[in-house]
Amino acid sequence: MQAPRKLAQAVSYLLSPLVMPVAVTSIALSAAGASQHAILTNGSVAFVAFFVIPLVGIVSLLVRGETASLDVPERPVRTRLFAVTFVAGVLGLLVCQSLDLETALVLPIMASFVLILAATAWINLFWKISVHMIAISGALAILLAVSTVLGPGGSWLRMPVIVPFLLLIPLVGWSRLYLRAHTIDQIVGGALLGFFGHFAAILLLGSVIA
Repeated sequence: MQAPRKLAQAVSYLLSPLVMPVAVTSIALSAAGASQHAILTNGSVAFVAFFVIPLVGIVSLLVRGETASLDVPERPVRTRLFAVTFVAGVLGLLVCQSLDLETALVLPIMASFVLILAATAWINLFWKISVHMIAISGALAILLAVSTVLGPGGSWLRMPVIVPFLLLIPLVGWSRLYLRAHTIDQIVGGALLGFFGHFAAILLLGSVIA
């Protein structure tokens, strides 16, 4: 196996749509100065809702022979997986609300995941948009939006991860294109939906909840 292919696969797995919600939730809470208890508790909810449950669903599909790989390239099968993850996300949102730990920040983030997931599922009915690009671009958008909500008083200095995310977006895009998982328009479309969708959702939901 060629080195570029190994790198592309590593990037796709390490920066997968299952990883991003957990990472972004934890990073945003940490940057906002939340307690370790709040970070671990809310991060655990995001981990179960957006990582464990979808992964169990993917493994189940693989075992039953309904999908060819962990990427779940088949659009009809993806729709079912999105539906399961949507329900898990809604339940996770309700759990975070009941926990009442940094809800002003956590609820907009969790709700934005659920809303963009619903939009992704609808688009997937007729077009295979890149979920990897939605996830990585959405991660940057959420961090930027959270920084805006926190205000200019040192918030940028408390979020140095924003710059690396700018570099990760083209890297993920290259990996999906190299592996022939998506076309360039599906990659660009995913990046646009992820960034603008999550950014708008965080700002709007943040103002409503506040």
